[in-house]
Amino acid sequence: MADEHLASRLEVLQVQLHQLGSVLVAFSGGADSAFLLAAAVRALGPDRVVAATAVSPSLAQGELSRAARFAAGLGVRHQTPQTDEMSRDGYRANAGDRCYFCKAELLDVLLPLADRLALEAVATGTNADDAVAGFRPGIRAAAERGAVTPLRDAGLTKAQVRAASRSWGLVTWDKPAAACLSSRVAYGVKITPARLARVDMAEAALRRALAAAGLTVRDLRVRDLGAAHARVEVDAALVEVLAGRPELLVEVDGFDTVEVDPRGFRSGSMNDPLATGGDGHRGDGDKEGGGGPVATPSFQWSLLAGDPEAGSAHRRVGAAPVDQDRGAAAELRLDDVAGGEDVTAPVADPVGAPGVAAVDDDVLLGAARPRRTPP
Repeated sequence: MADEHLASRLEVLQVQLHQLGSVLVAFSGGADSAFLLAAAVRALGPDRVVAATAVSPSLAQGELSRAARFAAGLGVRHQTPQTDEMSRDGYRANAGDRCYFCKAELLDVLLPLADRLALEAVATGTNADDAVAGFRPGIRAAAERGAVTPLRDAGLTKAQVRAASRSWGLVTWDKPAAACLSSRVAYGVKITPARLARVDMAEAALRRALAAAGLTVRDLRVRDLGAAHARVEVDAALVEVLAGRPELLVEVDGFDTVEVDPRGFRSGSMNDPLATGGDGHRGDGDKEGGGGPVATPSFQWSLLAGDPEAGSAHRRVGAAPVDQDRGAAAELRLDDVAGGEDVTAPVADPVGAPGVAAVDDDVLLGAARPRRTPP
């Protein structure tokens, strides 16, 4: 493993998982949750680990069977509970916070399941990159419900998850991102089962057509822009080829207008309107459970002042530029809402000394009290 930090972070991960005692892993089948599942088995043994893949109209074709094979290969039980995101108004409305309602539904199903199975915790595959990726309503919903995030807490980035997965021989080490189908629908366009099924069938049909034509594609998305208008994103090397093959685009059925995005596949591209909007928020993006690209090396941090146990704590949230590797110390100074005094705290690596911790929107994901600036 080339990353000098990877070995130590894997050790931290194993300790954290072992301390859980037993765990239900929210297992989408993607690279992050697959690695988390494998790590949990290493730390706890297969009898103390259960994988749970939520089944709903937002799950793409083939994902459930692949998840089942992976879990079986690890020797763990695989639960497939039904979730009903469609019952939540906020999910169907498909505003910028859609992922909050999706993750809320998932955890509201998995937490009772964990109780019935006598498992101590529910864990998600949130990694350290996700924790600093801006507006993340899905992470917020999970944090509010007490889900644990071992990968993030160990400081493991997406690249490190893939590197470790490869060294462990996991077939998911290079699996492309496979976000839920609702991530293909433009914000503001209502989510319905029929709309998700149309996108799912269109992607599967186009993949088959490309394969039959001898064209290998890794990343492919059919984006539903509303008004029966679809935009297709494929690997950059295939853009011109696909644009010149209308007989292939015919396979994107159910849409009146189909165009090829000249920029090619871009993870989280449906978040562009949020990234450029007036609120400065960025959506959950194209990752298992969300994850858009970070526009600048400016990360959100939270300071907690006062005594939380006494109920007198208050929180301030802000952004501070930090080195991309998140290993360099920095200082963040914010106004303390109680007394108008400055508070100073180190911006630390998630694995390092406490002081300031990454947050999602306005929800504290974990922080220690800051040091006050000496008079």
